[in-house]
Amino acid sequence: MARATPGHAVTTSEVAGLTALHDSFANILSRWAAAGIQEVIIERAGAGIDPASMTVLNVLMRAGGSARPSHVAQQTGTGASNVSKVLARMEARGLVERATDEGDQRAVSITVTGAGRRTHQAVVDTSITMLGEVLHDWSHDDIEQFGALLDRYATALQNTVFG
Repeated sequence: MARATPGHAVTTSEVAGLTALHDSFANILSRWAAAGIQEVIIERAGAGIDPASMTVLNVLMRAGGSARPSHVAQQTGTGASNVSKVLARMEARGLVERATDEGDQRAVSITVTGAGRRTHQAVVDTSITMLGEVLHDWSHDDIEQFGALLDRYATALQNTVFG
């Protein structure tokens, strides 16, 4: 079977399969990331934050709990001005704090506070509960296999796109 790699042709059946995968993946992302779903998760979690703050909190936690605003902007695909506004809201709520970056005294680092970590965990727990509701009729093996394949995809995406 030919591999779909940059600059190499793929077979018609591979294109069909990749198209179906693309469509399914786009459907999942657009539905799960939709503001309406994010608002449901936030409300069920009792988090009291907006979807943009939830996204930034997720980015910061994936970065180990601390990152520069430029990293947050890059990861969210938005501009520095927008990130600055979201971070200001989060700072006012006590979810993050700004500090001078130890490696570069001119730069600022954003760190998730204890309250931010608790808020993030509540959102994660609620998201897991909702995934359980969505996948209630899937077998344990199907869920394990799906998770392993998604993890494999995420790793390949990271390695291919971000090298």
